[in-house]
Amino acid sequence: MESQNSVQLRHGKTPRLPWRRRRLRGSCVLALAFLCWNVQAGGISCNVQAVSSLEFQKFLFPTLALCGGLILHALGVGEAAILMVYCGAQAGMNLYMKSVLSETMVDEKLQGIPIGFLLTSIQQFVAFAAFAAFVLFSHLAGRGYKPKPLRTAKEVLMVIGFSMAFAVNIGLNNFSLSLLAISVNVIIRACLPLATAVTDVAVKACMGHGCRSPISKWQWVLMVLGVISAAVASYSKKPPQGESEDFVLGLCSGVGSLFAAALNMVLAGVLCSRLNSVDTTCYMALPAGLTMLLPALYTTHAVTKWPGLEPMTDWEVFQEVWERNSWALVPVFLSGFLAFGYNVLQYYLVSQLSATHVSFAGNFNTAATIVVSLLVGIDSLPEWPRGLVFLLAILVNIAAFSGFTALKT
Repeated sequence: MESQNSVQLRHGKTPRLPWRRRRLRGSCVLALAFLCWNVQAGGISCNVQAVSSLEFQKFLFPTLALCGGLILHALGVGEAAILMVYCGAQAGMNLYMKSVLSETMVDEKLQGIPIGFLLTSIQQFVAFAAFAAFVLFSHLAGRGYKPKPLRTAKEVLMVIGFSMAFAVNIGLNNFSLSLLAISVNVIIRACLPLATAVTDVAVKACMGHGCRSPISKWQWVLMVLGVISAAVASYSKKPPQGESEDFVLGLCSGVGSLFAAALNMVLAGVLCSRLNSVDTTCYMALPAGLTMLLPALYTTHAVTKWPGLEPMTDWEVFQEVWERNSWALVPVFLSGFLAFGYNVLQYYLVSQLSATHVSFAGNFNTAATIVVSLLVGIDSLPEWPRGLVFLLAILVNIAAFSGFTALKT
């Protein structure tokens, strides 16, 4: 009797991995995400404080989403399982990073570790170390893993460009997150479809493919409506006059991060077709980490939750925290392992689902993150009537980009 693969080859189809091997590979990725999240749920309180009920509430939704995704995957509902895991991981990473940057207690006077640029570098260096440990473990286990080599100068340049776009994206986003409320940050990130569309048209024009876009007129209308509603939501959260300077800087950093993320998405579509998710995470780690070292060492910024201290660089903030309470830096280094697992999961998702599904999941994750942050007290509504304007603007933003996704489908 002919095997399944031989029948597929005879009919001209590409052979696929056996069902059990594909399910095992997917389960390993989901198990890695679930393990990272369980460690993450207690990561913020790795200093002298005990895990509070607030921390439990904060990470309850992401943990439930990950558990639900694993259960669905075990039942064979592959696509829904991956989307649930992605929802839990993305919402959880946003909450975790906001907690590290703004809420970790260094001592009785200092709150938060505002090192957005240096944090990005640390994450990438730790991610590279985690990958090296993974390769070493695979060789010790007798199944040595070898990354796919980069054979041409074009591939090397593509990886460097992808790494720099990724570093600017994450670095500016972390910096923005340290200055803005998490709801404002994620509502800016919800405008990614418009930034990606504009960047895609610009890149194609630079490559000589013309400025014509496959996006319809109504899709452009919905995207512009989503951006306007995001601007309204951000304005309604504007702080008093004396604190507006950091707010404006956070907004500019968030918008800059948005376009870097769009370029990152455009380049990822090419790079991920040549490398798998693990290799992509490996090759971009060192260039991305080195890219963020210069702003971490030389860019000064205000430390709003550190009263009485002058503006400092990320490196100076790191040294100050190290001298006062080195245990408070544990969540910073832990975030590197979480970032490694999250990036692998994200690129695995890109390879398994369409961009439409990923975009829809991102819209839902935005809403979920805002709701969780409001419920557990990480964020708060502006005073009436700006609070109502803020909620309505968020609903319009999410509805606009969900409508864009539906039209694209």
